[in-house]
Amino acid sequence: MSDQQTETTEQPPVSWVFQPEGDLIQKADVLDSKRKDPDSGELLVKQEITTPEEFSSYSEIVAQAKKFIKDVDKQRLAANKPAQDAIAAINAQAAVLKTRLQVIVDQFTPPVTAFLEARQKAEEEAQAQREKEQRELEEAEKAEAPEQSVEESMKAAAPPARQVVSTAAPEKLKGALGSTTSLKTTWDYEITAPSKLPARFIEVKKGLIRSAVNGMTEAEKKAGGNIPGVRVFPKTGISSKTS
Repeated sequence: MSDQQTETTEQPPVSWVFQPEGDLIQKADVLDSKRKDPDSGELLVKQEITTPEEFSSYSEIVAQAKKFIKDVDKQRLAANKPAQDAIAAINAQAAVLKTRLQVIVDQFTPPVTAFLEARQKAEEEAQAQREKEQRELEEAEKAEAPEQSVEESMKAAAPPARQVVSTAAPEKLKGALGSTTSLKTTWDYEITAPSKLPARFIEVKKGLIRSAVNGMTEAEKKAGGNIPGVRVFPKTGISSKTS
């Protein structure tokens, strides 16, 4: 083993535990266990509240659970903030550098592309000229050939064996530092008729729909809303507040 060893610093595992105050979860588990089969876990009967005492117990648990959900999110966001700030700082630095580098790419790509296209065009024209000269040579040789017998004429009339023309790979040019550059064809697209797009290519923006629904009048909501393809309907829940 080498005397010089690379030092590695192991990051401690992230540990974050939130425990609701009191015995809320235990109470909920006890009440819930009375409704379920101990083996399958399926509901035995539909839960119904029949006494004021049961209502008080259940509504108190719901109110506390909602409060704890908000508390968990607050603590989660607070615990995540240092990491999120560090990520945001790294992304900001990277964005500045990428912007500067992209300027270089945008500035030098057109002349490089034009140079490669000109070389490719010149090669294609040279290849076409060579093929033309070959055909002219073959025609001249036929014109100068002596008269042939019937058998020889039939052989000459037969179509020549097909020649396979190999297509050379795109030319790659090396740069001063060893990089290679060549032409590459990619495919892009533009949307010409948004209304004709299949449904699978259309993103549903639920946030915008929610904002539009919240902005409707009560009459519009009760009528099912005014957004084509969207049905607005009421959902009944409970509102709980803790003192």
